[in-house]
Amino acid sequence: MQFSISIFFFFNCLIFVKSFMGSINRPSTSFQLKSINEEGLATIFARLSEKRILLDVEGAGTPEMMQSGADLKLTINELGITILDTTPTNLTIMGTGYDLPLLRIVIVGGEQCTAPVVEKWQPGRRFFNMYGPTETTVSATYAELFAGKPVSIGNGLPGYTVSIRDETMKVVKNGEEGELCIGGKGVTLGYLNAPVKTASKFVFVDGARIYKTGDLVREDKDGSVVFIGRADSQVKIRGYRVELED
Repeated sequence: MQFSISIFFFFNCLIFVKSFMGSINRPSTSFQLKSINEEGLATIFARLSEKRILLDVEGAGTPEMMQSGADLKLTINELGITILDTTPTNLTIMGTGYDLPLLRIVIVGGEQCTAPVVEKWQPGRRFFNMYGPTETTVSATYAELFAGKPVSIGNGLPGYTVSIRDETMKVVKNGEEGELCIGGKGVTLGYLNAPVKTASKFVFVDGARIYKTGDLVREDKDGSVVFIGRADSQVKIRGYRVELED
């Protein structure tokens, strides 16, 4: 099961890389500043997307570096990083991206991205916001964000279905708030040895199995999904989920 999930995650991200980064012909150097469970996937992405250079520095940062925006930016500049994959918190720690001229693409995920982060980091480069819980094999939606424009988590990646539903699991009207529900082959089978919890979060609707994320969202006028908050007490700390009731 773990193998099949990893493979789906791999091809899902590969589609994203090929779709939005395949047009970049210059050599690229990727720097990931967040945890990844599938060891070596970043290297595979770079090779299959025809990038000639990848510097795998995952996990190389010291705790002191991760808390120092100046040290992080110095490392990014010294290594010639062109693609940065991290959390909005790390971007906030570093301040702004204006003095990182080589950086061409920023990808954020793991927690809510805010307008001030986009304002400080998008100008001069492409900025992508990725969303998806572990239960859907991580990334399930994406949005390209721009300074001065509304922040959203976009729409579903290929292979996923995204809907906004009320407490009775009916799809809400456009613009109304509801719970984000995700379907598709990337949705996991449930929680190990926790049938009650699994039954409460993984449900069948109209013959399709979907995951109830617990995230409250709405659809904007352009059809993009906008994150509002949680329906429970779950919080995110540097991209890590914390269930306060546990």
